[in-house]
Amino acid sequence: MLEALNNIKFARYRFCLELEKEVNLPQYHGSMLRGAFGNSLKKTVCIKRHGNCDECILATKCAYKYIFETQPPEKSEIMNKYNSVPHPFIIEPEGMDGKNLYFNFILIGNAMDYFPYVVYSIIEMGKTIGLGKDRHKFFLNKIEFIDINGDTQNIYNKEENRLITNFEPLCLKDLMEESNSAYSPLLPEERGRVRREDNIRLKIEFLTWARIKSNGRYIDDMDFTLFMKNILRRLSALAYFHCNNELNLDFKAIIEDIQNIKTIEKKLYWEDWTRYSNRAKTKMLLGGIKGYIVFEGDLEKFYPFIKLGEYLHIGKEATFGLGRYKIV
Repeated sequence: MLEALNNIKFARYRFCLELEKEVNLPQYHGSMLRGAFGNSLKKTVCIKRHGNCDECILATKCAYKYIFETQPPEKSEIMNKYNSVPHPFIIEPEGMDGKNLYFNFILIGNAMDYFPYVVYSIIEMGKTIGLGKDRHKFFLNKIEFIDINGDTQNIYNKEENRLITNFEPLCLKDLMEESNSAYSPLLPEERGRVRREDNIRLKIEFLTWARIKSNGRYIDDMDFTLFMKNILRRLSALAYFHCNNELNLDFKAIIEDIQNIKTIEKKLYWEDWTRYSNRAKTKMLLGGIKGYIVFEGDLEKFYPFIKLGEYLHIGKEATFGLGRYKIV
């Protein structure tokens, strides 16, 4: 199982944008950043005036089409009834400090090859598009690569205008080695050093709104079954469409084992928030689950999935940072 999940590779970068002046931006920047980035990426790579990807001969090799309007291949064996699949990027807002705006940008699988396109698009975004409905201009101050320990390496700054791309992507093995928890699965040669308990307690805290659907509608509550099914669905799709790897796991057995995990405490609630859509020129009301939930049981076999989900999010609108949680 760990070997299959190790093929889901990703990279995390921290961007620092410096605005021309201190401004008031939306409290949550994820939707704003995603919209401006998509607009700039399309302007950067599109060679057709009509801008219609479906009529473009280069669509199958286009950075914009792949990253921002991701669709399943014609001969896809999974999700072939859907018009789109999970996008291979995530934007995680990290707040502002004076004129500086910080956010993490995560690229998954094959999307890492397009990292220079992402950087150039964000540079151009600051010059021509700006941020927010008032289109505040900015310049890209620096980019850092974030390793598994949270340490950073400077890979771009505005003075040198040079981008470093020779770093190793992250994978599940790195996450497991980083984890100091007694219940995290250890590598085979390390087994036996930590005493195992039959019942493990795990607390999940939602840092951003989790938009999760069940039976066609968004929900304001969940249990371990729903939580794990959403993680499995997302990781399977990311592996298949972006990491050239199908998770050949016994999902039926996994689902059966899920039934044995109990929810022993939770404080979940639905919280609405608004975002401004430049395309629609109006405010839009969204919402999702916030709070925390505590699971208990034989969680060792599920921990790798949950740990990956901590980095790759859960639910809808993950591209602008929703569905972000941490293991407490």
